[in-house]
Amino acid sequence: MKQLALALVLAVVGLAGCGARSPEGAGRALAEAAEAGDRDEVFALLGPATRARLAGDAERAAHESGRHELGPVDLVGAGWSAPRWRAADFDVLTRSGDRATVEVRGAAHERETLTCVLVDGNWRVELP
Repeated sequence: MKQLALALVLAVVGLAGCGARSPEGAGRALAEAAEAGDRDEVFALLGPATRARLAGDAERAAHESGRHELGPVDLVGAGWSAPRWRAADFDVLTRSGDRATVEVRGAAHERETLTCVLVDGNWRVELP
């Protein structure tokens, strides 16, 4: 019984990296993963439309360059350069069904908005 409980806990913890339980949590997790340079985690936090766009871009880039092993994660620029500013606060501006808009604010009053989508119970970020 203890082994089953441990397996369930590990499964839940393992899935935690695949999304977030709130739109602002998705934004925060994306910012943290990007700052850490964790391209795989950044990709895992992206919404399906952004992933599909990156997959298409990677396929075209691989074909045009002759590099056959190029994948969508290779196009994630996390950790390539220092961020312009650091995210400090995340607030949901709008939420309707499986879509939300999150405002991200920096310490020096910088502002950006993110579109988040709910996918299989986890919030993910769609990039423009």
